[in-house]
Amino acid sequence: PRLPGSELHGQAVLSLFTAGVSAGGAFADGAGDWAVSARRGNMDYYLDLFNSDLGEPDYYDLYAHTGRRINEWLAVSANSLLFDDRITAFDNDQEEEAVADYRDEYHWLRFDLGAPDGLGGRVLAAYTHLESERSGTAELPGVGSGTLHDERHFTIRSLQADGWWRIGARTLLQAGAEWRQQDGWYSYQDEAEFELLFLTPGAPTSPTRTRSLTVEPSGHQAAAYLNWRLEPAAAFAADLGLRWDTESLAPDDDSHWSPRAVLMWRPREDTRLRLGWGRYYQAQAINELQVPDGEREYQRAQRATHYVASAEHELTPALTLRTELYRKEYDRPFARHENLLNTLVVLPELKPDRILITPDEAVSEGAEISLNYEAGSVSGWLSYSHSRVRDRVDGEWLHRSWDQRDYVSAGWNWRGARWEASMAATWHRGWPTSEVELQTLEPFPLVDVAKRNASRISDYLRIDARVARRFEFESAGELTAFIEVTNLINRANDCCVEYQLEDEELEEVFLDVEATNSIELVPSVGVVWKF
Repeated sequence: PRLPGSELHGQAVLSLFTAGVSAGGAFADGAGDWAVSARRGNMDYYLDLFNSDLGEPDYYDLYAHTGRRINEWLAVSANSLLFDDRITAFDNDQEEEAVADYRDEYHWLRFDLGAPDGLGGRVLAAYTHLESERSGTAELPGVGSGTLHDERHFTIRSLQADGWWRIGARTLLQAGAEWRQQDGWYSYQDEAEFELLFLTPGAPTSPTRTRSLTVEPSGHQAAAYLNWRLEPAAAFAADLGLRWDTESLAPDDDSHWSPRAVLMWRPREDTRLRLGWGRYYQAQAINELQVPDGEREYQRAQRATHYVASAEHELTPALTLRTELYRKEYDRPFARHENLLNTLVVLPELKPDRILITPDEAVSEGAEISLNYEAGSVSGWLSYSHSRVRDRVDGEWLHRSWDQRDYVSAGWNWRGARWEASMAATWHRGWPTSEVELQTLEPFPLVDVAKRNASRISDYLRIDARVARRFEFESAGELTAFIEVTNLINRANDCCVEYQLEDEELEEVFLDVEATNSIELVPSVGVVWKF
């Protein structure tokens, strides 16, 4: 959240996408501050304007803050952040309908501590409440049909403390601890009938299914860390850390110790070299249990080891070159459920291509090179990355569905006395997909699946642009009017794959598989008033 300033200030925004207002200021001669913000999403109006049949999304959020400095070593603040969403969504053919309500509340008290001799710290006490309700129906000829109802409630109470002690000019000690108490409730029911089944591990094996699950998890998570930052010389710095984690949601999950280290060397004033290594444990949050897929127990914490090396060199005062190599090794990744062909669907659980993936290990690795330019009113960037992320399942390495082999992005910004303009471009190889074909119709339509994610859909290219004009008003602030266009070239980028059994004039039944497009050209106009 944006921090308030010492004087009354704020802004209001109105566009095709959103409408909102925020304000902030100070009181008690600057010892206290306050801020409020409210925003509404306008996507429902936007879709009506363009006669879209995608659905009716309603979105709201509210933020409030007030703080007070008690004395030289203590400041206190209270904060709240609320989200309220209601979404009615359809697929392109109006054959699926889902209604979802989400409400998230975050409330926290923050105590900032400071003392002479380089001592400082903060304490956060927080309360979080998350709830959602989702229901839907699907009638997909040649695929399947079904209904579902999904309701969830979660409460999280947490306490976090961090402290630091600066010893001299070149050493900093940091330590902290965190505790969370979590309670939740899942209630899920569905009925599904499939008109075909996929011959691949983890896919449904029966043409009908009925589920009714209620899960009431409760547990805690705790962590503590110690970090030592030292600079033995002007050209060398290091961060050495150790973290401890434990949690009780997953059965038989032990405590975990995670050492980390980062080294930085500056051989010249314009060059910085960094090496990083660390072990990380990630436990499932209480709201991450895949109950709609039949899961009842949390998995043990996922463990990853990270290796990172980077070099940064200032070619000129305005131009910086950066390169980075990374590798992340997961030796006990989470099992997960995902859809084999179409990952952007309204009701993923009601599809026959929903599969369980249980990797033995996983690797994410890549390299990136980028140029950043900034001089006066002009700035820009150009970057290229080559990467891959894979799972090893039953001895075979398979690409994950979000694997991006090659990725290029570029952007340019210009800001003048009254006008400003920007443009950004993104290109990457097509998303991974799997080749499928109809194997037999008797006794039931069965679809054979080649090696998972061994093929790719078409490459992705998008160019976005923005032009804005500022108007200065001496007593009323500044007004900015803007025009934005997403996907300026109106390219029909493939996002996913749809499938269904087709009957060609009652003579031949075949499996129709085709790529579908993501959102094409999206314009927007709006104004921002700063006062």
